Amino acid sequence: MYSFNFYLWCYGVVVFFALPCIFLILIIYFINQPRKTKKLTLSALNQRFQSVNGLKDAELLYENFLTHFIRAPSNQKDLQEWLTCIANFSNFKLFDLDRIVDFRQKLEEQNEVYRSEIQGIIATALKAKKQ
Repeated sequence: MYSFNFYLWCYGVVVFFALPCIFLILIIYFINQPRKTKKLTLSALNQRFQSVNGLKDAELLYENFLTHFIRAPSNQKDLQEWLTCIANFSNFKLFDLDRIVDFRQKLEEQNEVYRSEIQGIIATALKAKKQ
């Protein structure tokens, strides 16, 4: 049987070498965990649209809308939010006429059922822009 100092020394060496390895593994594990992201909703997109600062932010919102919400939602409440988003993008002063026409065409291609609503909203926005 060994003395108490030998066991104390062995445990000390194990702790000295093992704990940094365990902490390193834990740090790598927590760094590589996937980030929890908030799901983008139409109401959040409309709220973010109210605080747009320049063309760069508007471009980002435009791309987010086309990526996530190019198709019309199925329920009525979200459909109204979706149409409001379309009206906001159509009324945005930094977007030129070509951008709005391209936006309308992309929406109409994906949403044949709501073609007349899309045309009406964008036509109203374009008339307001001309005045």
